[in-house]
Amino acid sequence: MRPIVAAAAFLMLSGCSTVTHGTHQTIAVMSSPPGAQCNLLKKGKRIASVTATPRNVRVLRTKDSILVTCTMAGYQPGSELLRSGYAEAAKDNVYLGGLIGIAVDSATGADNEYPYGINVELLPAPGMVPVRPRY
Repeated sequence: MRPIVAAAAFLMLSGCSTVTHGTHQTIAVMSSPPGAQCNLLKKGKRIASVTATPRNVRVLRTKDSILVTCTMAGYQPGSELLRSGYAEAAKDNVYLGGLIGIAVDSATGADNEYPYGINVELLPAPGMVPVRPRY
């Protein structure tokens, strides 16, 4: 009897986004022009920062949007919003994970997904000559 219960639990959880998709996600943070310093904020708290774009950051998946703000000498600050959406992988729970899989994914945030990249456009500051970093 135990092997049957274990096999059934494995099959139900194998469709679970927590297992197949994970609770974290990597996001590429870019800016135009490159070289900006950026902060990622969720509910007003900094969750990650980038010292010079482009750079990848790893964030926890949640239902909350992420505000990306970037600054660079000679440019006006720029911001973009990363909206959290429903992860495609979470749809498998309807068939494989059932209510248990849906509940686990919702509790862990694995049923959410952000865009995999963001580009923050920085406009030259009025009266300033933009300075681009040398690489």
